[in-house]
Amino acid sequence: MAKIVLRAGKVASKIIIPFVVLGLIFFSVKMLTPAKAQTEPEQSALADELALAETYQEQGQYAEAEQIYQSIIEQNPLTDYDLEAQTQLAILYINWNKSAQADAALEQLKSNFYDHPDIAWAVCNIADRYWELEQYEKARRLYQLAVDNWPDSEVAISSQADIAACNIRLGDAAAAEAAIEKLLAEFSESELVAEAVHNIVDEYLSLQQYEKARQLCQYVLENRHSSEDAVWLQAGLAISYNGLGDDMNAQVAIDNLLADFNDHPDLPYALFQVGEQYAVKATDLKKQGLETEAKEFFRKAVSVWERVIQEFPDCDTVPRAYYCSAGCYELELSEYEKAIEYYQKVLDNWPYFDYRRASYAQFGIARCYQNLEKSGRISPEEASIRIIQACNNLISNYPDTNPVILQAAHKLLDKYHSE
Repeated sequence: MAKIVLRAGKVASKIIIPFVVLGLIFFSVKMLTPAKAQTEPEQSALADELALAETYQEQGQYAEAEQIYQSIIEQNPLTDYDLEAQTQLAILYINWNKSAQADAALEQLKSNFYDHPDIAWAVCNIADRYWELEQYEKARRLYQLAVDNWPDSEVAISSQADIAACNIRLGDAAAAEAAIEKLLAEFSESELVAEAVHNIVDEYLSLQQYEKARQLCQYVLENRHSSEDAVWLQAGLAISYNGLGDDMNAQVAIDNLLADFNDHPDLPYALFQVGEQYAVKATDLKKQGLETEAKEFFRKAVSVWERVIQEFPDCDTVPRAYYCSAGCYELELSEYEKAIEYYQKVLDNWPYFDYRRASYAQFGIARCYQNLEKSGRISPEEASIRIIQACNNLISNYPDTNPVILQAAHKLLDKYHSE
């Protein structure tokens, strides 16, 4: 399922798992029988064929990819390459909108590899594709298949959580709660249960079902606080209270996040995302025409990002905190001097932390000086000098950025040079 709010999980644009990059992590090069073993050159050739099929599939050349997968299946029966090709063939047919063929490929996969240690992974990879295409009923069926047939596999817990997530997306609240109850009852002793639960929390949060998210976070935190993934549930608790408009408990949750997980490596990013959700709430309020309330939440977002900046100055989340804060100061709070300061901080210390965002920061400085001129806070002469400098820096330092930004910078240069 997609981890939308707290962490990135299944990526919607990802069609298939790159076989070469994975290095056969899921389907390691261990043949099912000695008779089917292949030499290293053969393995390399097969990996190249799978990579080529992946390229064809990404480019929409489905017939070409199908031919490669079928050839591998026919020539390498009951090997891990057969397993991988069969899995990707099923995904290919899903992308190709050939339901009958996708079902047939899945059945062949189950029949040939039912006892293979990686079969549950394969089935879940196919389910993931249905999820990405928002075909939640079909995804749920395959996640359920994995849980029912391979309950002791490593993916059984995540699959049970995915069943709950599918039910949430399908609007079946009773089935979602039943799936969650089963998850908590049958996997309560697993260290992976907190991670599985926070995936469900993400779904509730993405749909703004804040009370359900709060209850689930609270329950697991009280019972599984020692889990590595509890940091995300504590962040989820803060976001839930924020969504419910309970500022006092939201602040308590943030304070507890910092106190209880002060040495957790994910703490800075978890805290950053709490601020990000304040900004999301602010944006929703702004769309409703509630400008005053929106500004309040934008300030709350900045206050959280300020804590990231102040308390974790050496972490790699800091440039993002500066950048997002600058955007709020410029676009939402009209505090242009502060925005310039923060944009410049990004450019001075992390000029290439994200090439495109860094270029936007440079252009943001030019915009800020424009607004300072319009408001009469700086003279036209000073504005002209600063804007020309910012645009020249953008064109010189980020020549490969978004062409729209480059074009806008050139227009500003023409405007201020002519003046």
